[in-house]
Amino acid sequence: MRTFCEIYSKYILPALRRIIANILIQDYSLSQVEAARKLGVSQPAISYYISSKRGYKLFTILENDEEIVEMCRRVAEQIIKGNRDTVARYFCGLCFTVRIKQEMLGEILESLKLSNMQIFFPDEFYMPRK
Repeated sequence: MRTFCEIYSKYILPALRRIIANILIQDYSLSQVEAARKLGVSQPAISYYISSKRGYKLFTILENDEEIVEMCRRVAEQIIKGNRDTVARYFCGLCFTVRIKQEMLGEILESLKLSNMQIFFPDEFYMPRK
C-alpha cells in the first residue's frame, strides 16, 4: 500500500511545479535559471517541465482545474515575494485540494493506473488549517 504523500511527491508535485515554473517564466519574466533557483530545483528540471519531459502525465488534468491554477498563481506570487513559509503552506493546501476534489483525484489515479483502495490517505488530523 502506498501513501497519498508518495503519490503527491512523485507525480503530482512535478506537475504543479511545471505550472508554477510556466507562471514564473511567462508572467514574471524569470529566466529558467532564476525560476529553478526560486523553486529549489535544477535548471534542467525547469527545461524538462517546459519541454513536457517532466510533470506531463498529470499536467493536463491539473491545468484544467481553475482552482488549482489560481493556487499555483498565488504560490508563484509568494515565491517572488520571498515568503517561504506561505509557499510551504500553499503546497500543503494544493495537496489537500487535490485530495478533496474526488473527480479530479479519480482522473489522476486512473492515469497512474491506481485505485483508491491502493492508497492510504491521511485522516482529518493531517489536513491543513485555513
